Amino acid sequence: MNILHSSLGIVSFSIILLLLTNCSGQPEPIYTNPVIVDVYPGLAEAVVSRDFDQLHGYLSHEDENVRAAAWHAIGKSETDQTERLLTAVIRENSIAAWQALSFYEIDAEGVEQVDELLQREDNTYIKACEFYRRQGDADHIPMLLQKKDPSEHAHRCAAAIGAIVSRVEINDEMKRDILNRAFESENPEYRRNLLYGFYRSGLNRPEPESELRQAILDDWLETVFGSEKETDRYMVRILGEKAAENLLELHGGIRRVNDIPLAVEIARNIPLTGDEHSDVDRIKSFLSHSNPHVIAQTLETLKQHAFSSDELNDFIYSEITVPTRNPEVFITSLEYLQQQNINLSGLAEKQLFAEKAGPYLTHRYLEFYRTEKSPDEYLRKIEEHIKAGEIRSLHATQSLSQFWTENDADAHRAEIHRLVRIAVESQSRSAISGLNTLLNDEVIIEETDFEWLDGVYTDAVENGYDEFAEQLGQNLESRFPDRYTQRHDAFQKEFRMPDWDRLHALGTRPHWRLETSRGVVEVRLDPLTAPFTVSSIDSLTRAGAYEGAAFHRVVRNFVVQGGDFDRRDGFGGPDYRIPTEPSTRSFERGSVGIASSGTDTEGGQFYFMHIWAPHLDGSYTRFGEVVRGMDVVDKLRIGDRVERASISVR
Repeated sequence: MNILHSSLGIVSFSIILLLLTNCSGQPEPIYTNPVIVDVYPGLAEAVVSRDFDQLHGYLSHEDENVRAAAWHAIGKSETDQTERLLTAVIRENSIAAWQALSFYEIDAEGVEQVDELLQREDNTYIKACEFYRRQGDADHIPMLLQKKDPSEHAHRCAAAIGAIVSRVEINDEMKRDILNRAFESENPEYRRNLLYGFYRSGLNRPEPESELRQAILDDWLETVFGSEKETDRYMVRILGEKAAENLLELHGGIRRVNDIPLAVEIARNIPLTGDEHSDVDRIKSFLSHSNPHVIAQTLETLKQHAFSSDELNDFIYSEITVPTRNPEVFITSLEYLQQQNINLSGLAEKQLFAEKAGPYLTHRYLEFYRTEKSPDEYLRKIEEHIKAGEIRSLHATQSLSQFWTENDADAHRAEIHRLVRIAVESQSRSAISGLNTLLNDEVIIEETDFEWLDGVYTDAVENGYDEFAEQLGQNLESRFPDRYTQRHDAFQKEFRMPDWDRLHALGTRPHWRLETSRGVVEVRLDPLTAPFTVSSIDSLTRAGAYEGAAFHRVVRNFVVQGGDFDRRDGFGGPDYRIPTEPSTRSFERGSVGIASSGTDTEGGQFYFMHIWAPHLDGSYTRFGEVVRGMDVVDKLRIGDRVERASISVR
C-alpha cells in the first residue's frame, strides 16, 4: 500500500508539473494579466513620447493597472492643460492621479479647490493628501493634521506633513503639535510619517537643551521607546547622543544592537562622557561590532570629532587597520590615523593590497597620496591609475583636476599636461569624464594643443566611439569655440521596447535571484507597474550581463547600488535607455529601484534600499522588493559582486 500510494503521488505530481509547464520547458505563471499584451504595447508608445493627449485617453480604461500606468506617465510628462488635468484627477480620485498632479504647477484657484475637497468631513477626497507631499507648505499643516489616524489614508496626510517639514521652516508650536500627534498615535506608520521630516532634515529639529527637545525625549521614552526600530532610529538622528545613550542601556551595548540601520545611526552619535578610560572602552565596543558598516561609520564619526587617545590609536592600528581585509574599513582607519599624526610607513604593503582590492575607493587612496607623499610620487600614482582604466581612471582624472585647482601646481604644469594627454589618447569614457576642468584650462591646454585634440576627436568619430567623441567634442567646443567643427551625431540612446510576449510569459510575479559574494538576494519583480524595467532586467539577466558586475556604491542607511556591467565606473549601462516608471508604492526598506540621472535616462543599474526613503517616491522607478536576503543586503560592501543572476516564473 505504501509503495502504491508513493507511485500514485509521483504520477500526480508529474501531471501537475506538466500542466504548469509550457512546451518550451518554461513553467507557466500562476498569476497573469492579459493587459500586458493587449493594452500595454499601445500605452508604451504614449509613454516614450510623453504625449499627454494619448496618455489621457487611457485614463478611462476599465483595468486599474492601465489607468495607474497612464497616471504615472502623466506625472513625468508636460502639459499646459492643467485645468483639464485637475478635472480628470478629481474624477478619478486615486492616489496615482493625485501623485501625478503634484508634479505640476497649479494656480492659486486650483490649489484652493483641492484644499476645499480635502477638508470635506466625509473624507471622500482624503487621497488628495498625496498632492501636498510636493505642493504643500506650512499653511497646509493644520489642515493635514485634521485627518487623524485611524482614518483611512491618514498616513498619507502624515507623509505630506513629513515632506513639508523636511523643506519648510515651521514654528515651535507647530512642531509641538506634530510631535504630540505622532506619539499619541497607535499606528507606527502614521507616527513614522510625521517624524520623517525631522529625521531627513535638520531644518526643524529642536535646539539642544531646549524644552521642546526634552519634551520629545520624554514622549518617546514613555510611549514606544525600544518597541519600534524605525522610530528609535529617527530619535537618534533627531535627539543625538541622549537618544543613543538610552538605546545602548536598553540593549546592553552596541554589539547587541542587531538591527544594522539602527546600529549605524547610533554609531553616528556615539555618546561620550568625557572620561577617557570609559570613552575608549565604549569606542572599542563599537569597533568590535560584527557588521563592517558599523565599524566604518564609527571611524568616520571619530574623524569628525576631536577625540584623541594613545590607547585608542594603538587599538585601531593593531586591531583594525592591520588585520582588516575590508578595503573601506582599512582606508577609513588610515584616514583617522593620518589625522592623529601616526607613522604609517609600516602599512605601505598593506595599502597596496587594499588599493587593488578596492578600486571603487581609489579617490580616497589618491587623496591619501596627495597629502602624505611628494607631488612626484602622487603624480606617478595618478599615471598608474589612468592607465588602469575604468573606475581607477575616472578617479585619477578627477583627483588630478582637484590637485591643479586647489594647489600651487604651476611647477607641475608640464607633467599634468602629459598626464592629460595620456588620458585623452586612451579614448576612455571613464578617464575623459574627469577632465572637464583641465581640458578647459588655458594654462594646461594651449592653442597649439588643438591639433592633437582634434585628431583624437576625429579618430573617435571614425571608429564609432560615440560617447567619448561627444564628451571630447563638448570640451573642444568650450575651449576652442572658433576652431572646433562638430563631426559627430548627437549621442542619445534609443528607447528599448519590451518583449511583450516574453513579459506576459513571466506572469505578474516573477522572481529575480542574485547570487552575490555575500549571499543570495531574491527580488519579486513588478511588471505591471514597471514593464519596461522588468523586461530590461530580464533580458540583461538572461544575457549574463550582471554576472561579475560590482556593487560600486554603498551609502550607509540609504542604498546599495550596482549593475554597471558596461563602464564599471558607476556611469555605464546598456546601449539603450528605458523610461522612468514611477508608482504609488513607496521606497520602503527592501525596495528595489533603477538608477537614474534624470527623467527617461534609466538603463541597467539598480539599487536596494537600506531604509524607507519617501523623497524618491514618484520620481524614480521602483520595480520590485526583496523577499529574501535583506540580511545579505545589509552586509554588501563596495566592490562586492553579483556572481550569478537568474529569473524564475512564479
